[in-house]
Amino acid sequence: MAQNINGYTIMKVIELLKVEKDQKAQIQFQDPNTRAIVYSIEGGKYILYPASGPLGLLIDNKETLDNILKTRIPIEPVKPTPFEKNINDIKALNSKKLIDDLFTKIHVQVNIDSPSTEDYKLIEKAVKIYPKDKRYDDLLVPLGFFIGECLLKKYPGEWTLSNAYSYNTYFIPFIKTKTLAQIDPFYKLTHKLLQIDGRKLDILECINNPFVVEDYYKSK
Repeated sequence: MAQNINGYTIMKVIELLKVEKDQKAQIQFQDPNTRAIVYSIEGGKYILYPASGPLGLLIDNKETLDNILKTRIPIEPVKPTPFEKNINDIKALNSKKLIDDLFTKIHVQVNIDSPSTEDYKLIEKAVKIYPKDKRYDDLLVPLGFFIGECLLKKYPGEWTLSNAYSYNTYFIPFIKTKTLAQIDPFYKLTHKLLQIDGRKLDILECINNPFVVEDYYKSK
């Protein structure tokens, strides 16, 4: 068991399940913001199971529980997703900063207001020589926002956020257009950056044939 420092102990879920069983825990509620589930046990203590992940919390009292739910669950993922790493800029929909970060990382500068086919090729070449083991983590979000801004020029609409649940809530951006359902500029990009099925990055293809979320689920 980890050390109790701030009125809670971080434990493996499998250990908490034993505590839950041994102390006949009673379910209390599911937090609407994080989707965490809270149980009460003897002695005024609480068990908190996050929406996902192998760790949870044994909490000393209700005050500490309330403070955690008002701020954030104090568990960090072993390998946070690119969306979790960029949570603040994503939540603020700070496209300009993220795109500037992209240009800094790949040492390329193009005119985002009217990028050309040559600009796309320049970015593709820069991504290709970027360290392969860092492409997905470093480039998915900023490159996705670049592609998203290009998509908005072709399909007028706006960015919107969808909640994703881990230890703490983070956000996945989509584009809500006037003519299509939601477009996900990150779905195809994930496959291409990870080179799943040998797919290579083709920015123009991502723009001309975007991944439409509604079409995907209709095909299921």
